[in-house]
Amino acid sequence: GLSAGWYWASGKLDERAKMLAANLASQGKNLDCINQEVRGYPFRLGVFCDGVTFDDASAGVNISGKGFRSAAQLYRPGHFVAELDSPYDVVVPGLAPLTIDWNNLKSSSNIGTSGFKRLSVVADQISVSANDFGQRDLLGSVQELQFHSRISEENDGKDMDLALSADQWQI
Repeated sequence: GLSAGWYWASGKLDERAKMLAANLASQGKNLDCINQEVRGYPFRLGVFCDGVTFDDASAGVNISGKGFRSAAQLYRPGHFVAELDSPYDVVVPGLAPLTIDWNNLKSSSNIGTSGFKRLSVVADQISVSANDFGQRDLLGSVQELQFHSRISEENDGKDMDLALSADQWQI
C-alpha cells in the first residue's frame, strides 16, 4: 500500500510542478526545472532539478542557476524542506547583472490543515557580485543570513512573528 501510495503521489507532484510551469507560460513567463525528477522513495517525496531558470521577458527579469532539491517527509505530514545550489545569475531592469553565490541555502516549512504555520530560511557565506561582461565585482557579503516566520499563538493566530539576522555582513 505504501509503495502504491508513494508512486501515485509522486505522479501527482510531478504533474503539479509541470502545471505550475504551464500556468506561468500562459502568462508569458518561463519556469524550467531542468531534468525534473520526483525522488525520495519510500519515506520522502520531493522534486529534484539539475538547474532552475525563470524568465519574464515582458518585465526584463531573468534568473538562472544550479540545482534544487525538495522533500516532504511522509512521517511528518506538512513538513517540507528544500535546498538550492549556487550560483544564481539575476538580471533585473535598472541594475547591472548580478551573480549571487552561497555555500549553503536551506529552507524548512510547516503547513497544517488551517494553512501556513512556519517558514525558516538559512544561508551561509552569501556574496553578491556585479557581473560586468564576465568580470565579477564583489558588492557585498554576509557570513550567515537567517529568516524565520511563524503564526503567532497570540491574537487567535491572526498575527505573524518575523525574525531576521545577518552576521558579519559587508557592503
